[in-house]
Amino acid sequence: MAGYRQVHTQFWKDEYIIELEPLERYLYLYFFTNELSSISGIYKLPLKVIVNETGLEKVFVQEAIAKFQNDKKIAYGDSVVWVVNMEKYHHNASDRTQKKVTADVDLISDCGVKRMYLYHKETGIYSIDTVSIPCTQRESKKEIESEKPSPDGEKVEDDLRTADDIRRGIAERAAAKAQADQFKPAQVADVFEKWPVDVIDFCREFSRIRGIKPTVSQKTDWIQGARECIGLNMRPPDINGVVHWMVDKERDCPRPGSLIKAWQEISAKKPAQPAQQERPVQRRA
Repeated sequence: MAGYRQVHTQFWKDEYIIELEPLERYLYLYFFTNELSSISGIYKLPLKVIVNETGLEKVFVQEAIAKFQNDKKIAYGDSVVWVVNMEKYHHNASDRTQKKVTADVDLISDCGVKRMYLYHKETGIYSIDTVSIPCTQRESKKEIESEKPSPDGEKVEDDLRTADDIRRGIAERAAAKAQADQFKPAQVADVFEKWPVDVIDFCREFSRIRGIKPTVSQKTDWIQGARECIGLNMRPPDINGVVHWMVDKERDCPRPGSLIKAWQEISAKKPAQPAQQERPVQRRA
């Protein structure tokens, strides 16, 4: 195996990569660049090795792998991983390279992931239903027999969960993500991009001082609160003083509208400006 792997400069701008969480990106890149990787895209990679080399929690690795598999980016099972786009980014038509690819694939014993890989290579179809994927003629009868249950009836457990567990986990993760998206913090400029500049500036300053960002579901409250504050002649530079005043009074300020009552109280306590007395007009004699 070569001591280097190609990572395209557009990797970080890929839409799929952008949507991943930082640790998911790290793990996904690891599958392309680890020492055991093969340009064929399929190679042996025990779960323990992944955990030890990345330093990630085992549960996180399992959930991330299930996500990648659901997204048809990799397949994993029996300590074998198939990185779907690996061969695509390392394609080389030379005889030497093709022999290397064939040799790497031949090193992998028959398993569900290998069948998925071979089936995809022949048909271009990614299918997680390995039971329905026919074995190719290159797979020997002896290898197929090795998949049968042991004489004592015990089933050999995979490094990961069973297929049903993975599918169930994917469904639960998708449902949780759909629910979490409603409350997912967004960039202030993205949420309020169609609103007046003064509203955006006010919300951005409030977000910076409070150290919080609005969720999509809070958009209306933030806009209305910012407008009311601006209507009371409160400007972004005033936010810092009002927030600190509220903190001293042990009051919470989760959104711009929370500042209104405090601002009114502060304004009422400000001493009235003394009226300027008119100077007597001196007349010349």
